[in-house]
Amino acid sequence: MIGIIEAKSAYRDAADGLQQAKDYAQTLGVKFAFATNGKAILEHNFITGKETEIDRFPSPDELWTRLRQAEGITDDVVAERILAPGYRVPGKPPRYYQEIAINRSIKTILSGKKRVLLTMATGTGKTLVAFQIIWKLWNAKSSSPVNCWLGGVRFAPDAPQGEAMVWEPVDQQVIPQSIAVSYQTTR
Repeated sequence: MIGIIEAKSAYRDAADGLQQAKDYAQTLGVKFAFATNGKAILEHNFITGKETEIDRFPSPDELWTRLRQAEGITDDVVAERILAPGYRVPGKPPRYYQEIAINRSIKTILSGKKRVLLTMATGTGKTLVAFQIIWKLWNAKSSSPVNCWLGGVRFAPDAPQGEAMVWEPVDQQVIPQSIAVSYQTTR
């Protein structure tokens, strides 16, 4: 997710929705917030801190280019892996905070850090998040040093049901053979 749009009725001022769009954007960790009433469009750019009235919505490619420049993402392989889709379980998309955790972890790993610590409360989908991180990194189309890093992944949910929650809906043919799945009981 790269931006948020808040739409208001035509009789309202577009600015009436801008604070709401900014609040959503901050919650979701995105850098661009837009508000419109169908006549006017306002943009808040969290990178520059500027609010501007614009004639049309920027395309996803335009926003991605602006974000890449601002965050110094110059490597096309890194950019491709950030944009790689996750594994989608029909009827169960990741929640917004899971998407944030997944995307921030991917960016951290691709920036060269060898360790990532995710702190999430019980019941918030840590197993799903861990699986999605592995999936996105493994399935990006290009090869890079991250593939070597992923060759040694050991996925260890803390209970057998954690393993079942993630692996059951995944066709066995799409799970890379070199990802070891094990579990340990900590209760």
